[in-house]
Amino acid sequence: MPSLVDQVAKPWPTPPTHFTTNKFTYGYQEFVNTYGIPRYREANPALFTAATFPFLFGVMYGDIGHGLFLFFAGLYLLANEKANDNAKLGEMMGGMHSGRYMITMMGFFAVYAGFMYNDMFSLGLNLFRSRYEFEGQDD
Repeated sequence: MPSLVDQVAKPWPTPPTHFTTNKFTYGYQEFVNTYGIPRYREANPALFTAATFPFLFGVMYGDIGHGLFLFFAGLYLLANEKANDNAKLGEMMGGMHSGRYMITMMGFFAVYAGFMYNDMFSLGLNLFRSRYEFEGQDD
């Protein structure tokens, strides 16, 4: 009588995945790796993340004042890039140094969206005379 349990051949192990990064793409690749590393022969979503994440963050955050703080913090990190490359940084500052380009772009797009929303520090502005007014609204 033949066996009811058949031996299934084990699949071959998948080769490891390696993505070459530079100073700009390293932060985005690390961000993508927190969600999972793509398998061999899969598309690397870090490219799409670099193109869309800062813009979508700006659309969500959309404030001129807060975006300027974020943008200038990113510019400060970029200005001190050489000094921080070889310095022994803590975990928090090391993570901010790794994402310095991402932080700068997020701040830029937050300022951009803030202008579109006419919003600064959560206060409505009337920069382009495009502010919607309700009937009976007090100014």
